[in-house]
Amino acid sequence: MVHTMAGFFSRQHITKFLEAWVKLALGRPCPACGSLHRSGGSEYKVQAPIPTFQVSRAAGCKTCRMALDAIDAFEPGWVTAHASGGSITLLLSQESHPLGMQLRENAGSAREFTYLGVYLAADNPIIPRAQLKGPCAYSLDIIPDARSDEAFSRVSQWLGDCLSHHDNCSASTKEHFMPTRLLGLGLVAEEGRALLLATSGLEPDRYACLSYCWGSDLEGVVTTVAANRATHQTSGIPVAALPRTVQDAVLVCLKLGIRYLWVDALCIVQDDAEDWARESVRMCDIYGSSHITIAAHGAASCKDGFLGEQGYGRRSWQRAFPTRYGSAFPDANPAKMLLRVGQEASVTSPLSTRGWTLQECILPRRIIHYTAQELVWECNSQHFCECGHIEGLRRGGPLVMEKTQVRQVEIARDGQRVARMRTPAVDSWMQLVERYTDRRLTYVSDRLVAVAGLAQWIREQSGEGMDPEMYLAGVFRPSLPRHLLWMVKAWKTPRLPNQPDVAPPRPVPPRAPSWSWASVDSHIEYTGEAFGDSEETYVRVHHDKSFCVPVPGGPAHALRGELVLEGPTVPVKLVTVESPRIAWGDQRNDSWMGRATYAWSVSGARNQIACDVARDPGLAVGDEGRECWSTEEHRCEACEAGAWPVGGENCVLKLSAYYLDPADRVPPVGYFLVLQKSETTPGAWERIGLGEVKLGKLDDPRTEWELFEQAEVREIRLV
Repeated sequence: MVHTMAGFFSRQHITKFLEAWVKLALGRPCPACGSLHRSGGSEYKVQAPIPTFQVSRAAGCKTCRMALDAIDAFEPGWVTAHASGGSITLLLSQESHPLGMQLRENAGSAREFTYLGVYLAADNPIIPRAQLKGPCAYSLDIIPDARSDEAFSRVSQWLGDCLSHHDNCSASTKEHFMPTRLLGLGLVAEEGRALLLATSGLEPDRYACLSYCWGSDLEGVVTTVAANRATHQTSGIPVAALPRTVQDAVLVCLKLGIRYLWVDALCIVQDDAEDWARESVRMCDIYGSSHITIAAHGAASCKDGFLGEQGYGRRSWQRAFPTRYGSAFPDANPAKMLLRVGQEASVTSPLSTRGWTLQECILPRRIIHYTAQELVWECNSQHFCECGHIEGLRRGGPLVMEKTQVRQVEIARDGQRVARMRTPAVDSWMQLVERYTDRRLTYVSDRLVAVAGLAQWIREQSGEGMDPEMYLAGVFRPSLPRHLLWMVKAWKTPRLPNQPDVAPPRPVPPRAPSWSWASVDSHIEYTGEAFGDSEETYVRVHHDKSFCVPVPGGPAHALRGELVLEGPTVPVKLVTVESPRIAWGDQRNDSWMGRATYAWSVSGARNQIACDVARDPGLAVGDEGRECWSTEEHRCEACEAGAWPVGGENCVLKLSAYYLDPADRVPPVGYFLVLQKSETTPGAWERIGLGEVKLGKLDDPRTEWELFEQAEVREIRLV
């Protein structure tokens, strides 16, 4: 019977029947693609065998036609070769992503999966945001060479569109501001040299800034020093003698019609400590007032240069093909599509690892990013990649757009909100500190000055009342104690090869007070609750007694200061015990290396703490009393006899509690500072860690502050 039916229903009969059925069903979702061209959804995934797509294409489904046309452009004959066991999956992950296709080959094939991305080709280099959305986003042909006239024309069009239409990008940090010195490019075309100009006698004019990496090989690199400063100003600097990255920046300026360029190595006298100290704190104005900033992501060194072949412009990565897709394109006019082979690789930009460049990629009004893969535009109003994505808002992608991530939230200027500092600007500050401390500094002494421009920008964005006195060594007064809720992530701290994963000691002499995150050379993360909305504070900040001033005769930009807090305190004993296991996940600092530190109060209560600096274990595995510290149940004879006396060298200060949205089913959490007596300032204390307390279950809202049962309210001077 089976053979008879198979002979009666030939392959042609079955195909014609299915085509007729699909045509009748086109009012409903296509059985292959789900009528993707009708859905417009931002999250979508549908999978079907290859024959289903073939039948739907023959029945008139334009999405299925486009999908199969794309595969034919990618590899002619693939559809036929894998029709018996292969499948096609259509993917839409975000509104700014292309229509993705995952091709599964027949079982046993050497290449099991292939990913393709499909775009509609855009003619206008200024792609409206609405056209960046799925299911088939628009994209530009990625120009193969960033040094070509075509590439400079595209950048010029982007800049011109911003100047003509973006009111939000017109105002600079300071009107008519000019840096102390600039490279004048007026003689480059005819004489091949740039003049170092003092701007005091110049009319205010547009200038560009360069954001780049110096690199480690600086032999032969031209910089401005006291010995050649006069020559640079009178005779100029031969452009051919400049490192390639600076030469490329000069060319970009000339192509864009910009007469002046600011480069730190040339516009700051490198061996003049006073000049460097004066200019290094002006980055907010220098970059914020620039006409455009050129970000050289593709160069790991100033000798590398950043203009040249673009990875995503290669024929092996992108190709065009025609198809008749969508109602906007009648059959007589096939649409030009762009096919991208493979998902973009995660590319780490050298700029994303350098501490100074964080503010250089946030403060400017406009940035043209020259990545090794493509051109990327970012300004106060728009951001997009050359390929059409609204890219960079996820970490780990080809480019992390720090500027867009920070500026996305509209700054609130309501007076009450500014007073409480619960503004997006200051929330952004905590995020900036986290990102900043994850980067590297050539000189760790730059810890505070390399972010000073961002601190100034936060003050200006936060409205009235945010004068310079509101900022103390990396924290903002009105947001205390919230800004004290930082912890060291030792295992994420940038370090040299073979360095152990423990928090390094504080620098000597200190560069910042112990309560500032800048006092340690580690990666910093704020507790998740620090970003919560409901806060209960147990300390009073005596602002009239708190201050921060430069260290007389100390290292450049080093600060000393006091933060005076009044709140519940209790003396504790600290013990660090060896742990037989290495803690993973979100364990912080010393727990990462199999050690744990506990605070023991006079009431016998105990809490584990996170230390700012790693402590050597006082109790090893097998030592008497160790189990008493590391478990709740065990109590040895020494404990019962009170052999663990609480001294006066350490205490804990109750800070605050945070209550998240009950709908999140997250219990409230409390925090306290761990302190030790200062060895340098009599009567003062230094921060050495942070403790966390779980405040009961959701169904049992009682607080669990056992550590503070015998606490006394005291005034604490933190140094």
